Amino acid sequence: MPSRYPSLTRRGFLGLTAAAGATGLFSGCSSLSSRVLASKPPVGTTTFWNLWAGGDGDRAAVMYDKYRSEHGASSLEAITFAWGNPYYTKLSLETLGERPPDIAVAHVTRLPSLQRAGLVEKIDDATLAAGGLAAEDFSEPAWTTALVGGEAYCLPYDIGPIVLFYNTDICEKAGLLDDQGVLKPLQGEEAFTAALEAGQRAGADHGAGWAVINDPGMNWRAFNSLYTQKKVRHSSATLPRQVARDPPEHYESAALDGASTLQQSDTLCCRSFGARRFSWWCCRSWRR
Repeated sequence: MPSRYPSLTRRGFLGLTAAAGATGLFSGCSSLSSRVLASKPPVGTTTFWNLWAGGDGDRAAVMYDKYRSEHGASSLEAITFAWGNPYYTKLSLETLGERPPDIAVAHVTRLPSLQRAGLVEKIDDATLAAGGLAAEDFSEPAWTTALVGGEAYCLPYDIGPIVLFYNTDICEKAGLLDDQGVLKPLQGEEAFTAALEAGQRAGADHGAGWAVINDPGMNWRAFNSLYTQKKVRHSSATLPRQVARDPPEHYESAALDGASTLQQSDTLCCRSFGARRFSWWCCRSWRR
């Protein structure tokens, strides 16, 4: 959808994406604060909706300030929403009502439905080039995943992997660190399980903590990461049948449900790790 603001050019859009980046940044997708005030943002203000409320939000705020320092204090209005379906509902309704933000963050898994509904604009090579960008500037897996029918409708920004934090004091005592103080490589379930048990013997209440309680997304990441280590590829359509044929209990029992692990909510895991209850903490990347 064309921008509501004549002064927001494609080059301006790409200038922002280059400075601020995104999971998927969608162009042409009014601001919550402006709507509450019953007024429109000033002409030339880029409205940007995002979901960055954790550590990623703190980093984004630095980028916003940099952009404003280069383009003017009123050049950007960034609004952070709570993650979840209500955000996507609001984004879709505002776009259909011709009151969209200029740029919005969305998970790439939402892109096909947004594209089919005509809610996002195509980003062609010329548009990328106007901002000094090309497809080759992005990670190939991220770029190709973000395509719909071979066409780009967003700029991939980040991937949310599972991050393994480890307590260096406990892991050193357990003999799990190399000469550089870095966790030694762990290959296979036996090595993984042995490392968990070593962490407990070194003083941790649990070898590892998994932040999976009340978090369906993290549950999926944990399962998918461990299950695919069996070199099994799957899709959402075939996964139930594959799990039935090739159940993952072997991995779940050691990695997620073993005596050396504890499952908690993200917040409790954070506190427990800080209290030295875990030798490892497996959580979402934006906890960095």
